[in-house]
Amino acid sequence: MIRQKNMFHAIMVYLLLHCSYALIKQEDTRSQKLNKLISQIILEMPDCLVIVMSDSNDLKVPKDIIQMRFSPSSDELPAFLKEAYELKCDGYLVDQESAGYFFISLKIARLHANERLVPKIAIIPNKIGEFSEALFRDKETAFIPDLTIIQIDNSTTEERFMVVTNDFQGTNRKLKGDFIGIWPDDKIVFFPDKMADLKGKELYSSVVHYPPYVLAQDPVEGVECRPQLEFCRLHNCSLKIRTSEYLWGDIFPNGSGNGIFGEVFLDQSDFGVGGIYTWLEEFQYLDYSTPYGIGRINVLVPKPTKVDEWKTVFMPFSPTLWLLLVFSILVAATLMHCANIAAGKISDELILGGEFTTWVGIFFRAIGMSLLQPPPSILSASPLRRFFTIFEVLFLMFTTIYAGAIASVLTIPKYNPAIDSALQLYESGLRWVALHEVWILSLVESTEPYIKTLVGRFETQDEETLVRYTKEGVYAIGIELMETGQMIEASYLSVETVANHHIMKNDLSWSHVIMLHRKGSPYLEEMNRVIGRCRAAGLFLLWATNITANHLSSRFQIVMQISKGSSKVEIDEPIKLKLLHVRGAFMLFIAGMSLSSLVLMVEIIKFKIFNTKSRKLI
Repeated sequence: MIRQKNMFHAIMVYLLLHCSYALIKQEDTRSQKLNKLISQIILEMPDCLVIVMSDSNDLKVPKDIIQMRFSPSSDELPAFLKEAYELKCDGYLVDQESAGYFFISLKIARLHANERLVPKIAIIPNKIGEFSEALFRDKETAFIPDLTIIQIDNSTTEERFMVVTNDFQGTNRKLKGDFIGIWPDDKIVFFPDKMADLKGKELYSSVVHYPPYVLAQDPVEGVECRPQLEFCRLHNCSLKIRTSEYLWGDIFPNGSGNGIFGEVFLDQSDFGVGGIYTWLEEFQYLDYSTPYGIGRINVLVPKPTKVDEWKTVFMPFSPTLWLLLVFSILVAATLMHCANIAAGKISDELILGGEFTTWVGIFFRAIGMSLLQPPPSILSASPLRRFFTIFEVLFLMFTTIYAGAIASVLTIPKYNPAIDSALQLYESGLRWVALHEVWILSLVESTEPYIKTLVGRFETQDEETLVRYTKEGVYAIGIELMETGQMIEASYLSVETVANHHIMKNDLSWSHVIMLHRKGSPYLEEMNRVIGRCRAAGLFLLWATNITANHLSSRFQIVMQISKGSSKVEIDEPIKLKLLHVRGAFMLFIAGMSLSSLVLMVEIIKFKIFNTKSRKLI
């Protein structure tokens, strides 16, 4: 009985050892095959490989591949992945046990890194071989076309592996992914080209109605929407548009956002268009396509008004020339006074009396000379005769020039200077308005003081307020011009508004126009290829011309061209002289008579007071 019991124990120990050996041998066989499988996957991976595994010591990687190994349990994994991003490492080997935390860390690294990458990711089974379907529900995997997951095939005793990938093309994402094949039974391409055929996938584009860039209608139209439609034609997808009351919107520090910027940043849309420039601040959170045009920020300013008629008598001379005339009168008076004193020291007979003995008298004599008033009869031997001759020639030139210029000034209308540059807009003191702050995003980084002042004068208003401002004509209105010359139409701009305003000759700023993508967008490379071909073929110019002709107001664009070339309110003709044109001369005459009368009254009062005091003393 004891012998039978011992024999039973021996048999059980043997069976246990045999099973353990078989399991170890099976595990070793499985590890060998898995390593062989991984070696084949690595052949399709980039030359820089990031390995995120709990135990990667047994993993053999070819020596010619740059590799970075990280522990998935480390809290520093997001920082490690960011470092890998900056080094442009875009191949990833991850074990299934670490996949969930890996994708969270990958998103953090993607958002904070400066480099933009579309990673290739292979998820390999852990020791248990469990597979979590939650990976396919992870939002980050929806934007990774090259994602391969290896799963142990437990349906057979043979050492085989199932190869699946995420349903990148599907409109409704499959929870179990797309089956690729069984390794090693099937010949497998581990990273199939999913961009070649998107299988009708719906792509969303956030837009703002901004013709001719974008016409938010059904079907969508616009110069910037044509490359997206062409992309979908080539890659078998459909395009849907999103509009927002926040227009271009913004991205906030807390990770939220709205409008075009926010929707693309939050992955609610795949593209964003609407006359978007290469702004530095937004580039931190988004990616930009190849430029396909140039946009120019300008303003509609009130047309210059006519100069007041009373100012016409002063217009023949510039301020500098008027100062020179006054200086010449002062020099003439000073020299004649000094010459008269010097002549008296030589001989009493040479000195001139009367008005030449005082500063006031000789100053008025100089003014009379500037008006070509003939001098009084003086001694032929007086040296002042030579001064009179010299200054009469000088003042004759002044009066001749003035007489010739005043004729044209009085008959041809004169206007105040037009506002044609940013500096002139600053000097005018006008405030300027637009729908959104995107009009100043290209100006906020300027170090020029007057540009900073212009940014401070900018206001954002709704469309109803902008319509009122355009009628009042007291604000400059922000507009945008396309590279092809067309003006972006807006609901608050009418033909009458543009006709009554003037477009500055020099733009406030300009920039390349681009299409927004998420950071690390899988569509960016193919979209850039489409944009390059369209631009090389001249299609953007053709699209802009056709869309303007078919959907926009030709009269609006014609009036815009006239407004850009003309700064006058109306076409003027030679005018007849009126009293208004000589009002300035009469104003000078009245001012002079009033001043002289006041001086006379002061002298009379002063004389009476002096005589009264003198009598009291006597």
